Amino acid sequence: WNWLGIPIIKMPEEIMLVQEAICSFRPTAIVEVGVARGGGIALYHSIQKLIGIEPKILGIDIKFFEHTQKALEPLLNQGVKLLEASSTSEKAKDTIRDFIEKHDKVFVVLDGDHTHENVLKELNMLDDLLPQNSIVLVADTLLEEVDQTGKTRNWDKQRNPAPALTEFMTLK
Repeated sequence: WNWLGIPIIKMPEEIMLVQEAICSFRPTAIVEVGVARGGGIALYHSIQKLIGIEPKILGIDIKFFEHTQKALEPLLNQGVKLLEASSTSEKAKDTIRDFIEKHDKVFVVLDGDHTHENVLKELNMLDDLLPQNSIVLVADTLLEEVDQTGKTRNWDKQRNPAPALTEFMTLK
């Protein structure tokens, strides 16, 4: 799939749900963990513009590939910022804190490292950072329903975003 010509690693249903969430919640700042090819950033940017909100989007990924940087380059001086770091690092924590300062409606998409341990760590970190009026979308919670095929992953039916989210919500 592509969004405005930039590859987007999201299912069409997910794209529709994200746009509905952004349109109804109207966040003034968006953080995406796990930028991949960059299409999600372009999606959020275009939706914010269409609904009359000045785009303010932070994309965090462990590694940005050249094609992703090139695709997103036109948006970098239009409210988009990229951070190459681990999503749970002190650098990411400090950058998120500074990025969302003075924002009371923040929308976060966690779509990077899908391991239980990492997602739980991200949620705990965000719990300390985000204003009360925030939404965190934990992507790919359906992984506990999907058999792992082909490429070896660092997640499986027992270690994935769904049980991490359940554990986090249970403790809160």
